[in-house]
Amino acid sequence: MVDAFRKGRVMEPSHNYRIGEIAERTGVTVETLRYYEKRRLLSASARTEGGFRLYSDAAVRQVTFIKQAQSLGLTLDDIQQLAAGRLRTNHASSCRKVRDLLTSRIEDIDARIKELRKFRRTLDEHLAACDRALASAPEPACPTIDALGEPRRVSRRHEAR
Repeated sequence: MVDAFRKGRVMEPSHNYRIGEIAERTGVTVETLRYYEKRRLLSASARTEGGFRLYSDAAVRQVTFIKQAQSLGLTLDDIQQLAAGRLRTNHASSCRKVRDLLTSRIEDIDARIKELRKFRRTLDEHLAACDRALASAPEPACPTIDALGEPRRVSRRHEAR
């Protein structure tokens, strides 16, 4: 308690919440909380004599951490690695792992952006073909439908995949 006062925070007593209360407080479903617990992203809950799950304030913080990491595009596997890093005492090693994870996610995003740009160019080409066809005749055959019915030419670069 003294450390909390030194840091400018007053420690509140920990609350016990039922699973529905945690779900409501964190904006996730009860099923999601059970799944997080099963995946060990969320610490196992205490149980009442009747078998109901009871969660502490720490569970709210854990779920908040998970949701914020997901908002950055991280997967649950990524989040599991990050959560494990939070528990390590060697922060330099943890920070390197987080950096590597973030670098990998940025590379994934860059690859997806490249694919989306290619997809956009293809759609623009089909749109232009439709516009040309409509400008040349009142009720033309659709060049996009015709193109979709033809076998695609695969470049050598994509054949290797």
